[in-house]
Amino acid sequence: LLAGAMSLRESMTDAAGRFFFEGLPASTYTVRTAPANFFPPPIGGTSAPEVTASITVVGGQKVSNLAFSLVPGGVIRGLIRDDGGRPADKISVWALRIAYRDGRKTLENVKSVQSDDRGEFRLVSLPPGEYYVRASGTVDGNPIFAYYPGGSNVESAALVRVRAGDEIFADMPIPPAKLFRISGTVVNAIPELATEAQGFVLMPRDRKLDDGSATILPNLAVGKGSGYFEVRALPGVYDLIAAARA
Repeated sequence: LLAGAMSLRESMTDAAGRFFFEGLPASTYTVRTAPANFFPPPIGGTSAPEVTASITVVGGQKVSNLAFSLVPGGVIRGLIRDDGGRPADKISVWALRIAYRDGRKTLENVKSVQSDDRGEFRLVSLPPGEYYVRASGTVDGNPIFAYYPGGSNVESAALVRVRAGDEIFADMPIPPAKLFRISGTVVNAIPELATEAQGFVLMPRDRKLDDGSATILPNLAVGKGSGYFEVRALPGVYDLIAAARA
């Protein structure tokens, strides 16, 4: 319970779901609830992370008709397999949904987990809505990147629709990936500040949907000197940004 920026009070529901706030001075309050794995009913197919209501209390008034309707969250689960059909462990898996920032269409992370030693993952407590499922990591030392149901970019991905209380299966094979070698020389315009690049950030360029998939890659040529660098990357169009130790 919030009254402007001045106070915060909490109340726990009882076994019947009832809650009480007593001794409140006259004011306008915002009542907010965000219980674990429960969300407001979806609007336009998507649920907000919490539900709020504004009430005005006058002196001595009793407000007893405030009620919140909530629905349970859902689950996306599945199995990650490499291009040889073997379970892939320690692969990061995200549930992403569309959002807009500064007028640009982007993907925001709602939940992320890692696959276990059997290649299985569970994304739990998801608000009802539509999600892209993305996996990335390394297999046998090589980077992998995939969207459900198995494509290498968001343009080929399928949305997974999660309704209240659903448990959706989304097994994901990792497509075979051909890595390309990028090499060159880093030149610092201020020689006394020159240092060897330890790695590079690859920023996908000119995507209609910003999926936040910037990748940090190690410089495989560290120690060779003269500013020479070499990285291995998946196919794509990128901006390449060098990262050096201070």
